[in-house]
Amino acid sequence: MRRLPIFVCVDVSESMAGGALEAVQGGLQTMLLALKKDPMVIEIGALSVISFGARAKVEVPLTSVLD
Repeated sequence: MRRLPIFVCVDVSESMAGGALEAVQGGLQTMLLALKKDPMVIEIGALSVISFGARAKVEVPLTSVLD
């Protein structure tokens, strides 16, 4: 089965404190809702979220968009 990997890297450093990080969170929610509406993405899409600041961390490993 084919997979469409989608990697999202999110800056969580101190410069993103407050409104900037809240805007990113809102954007991620909007993106996920849009992805879940696309039949092709539902079938083959896999999403991973990686945060970075002082260090990088896999917050969500590559997972089906529906999960």
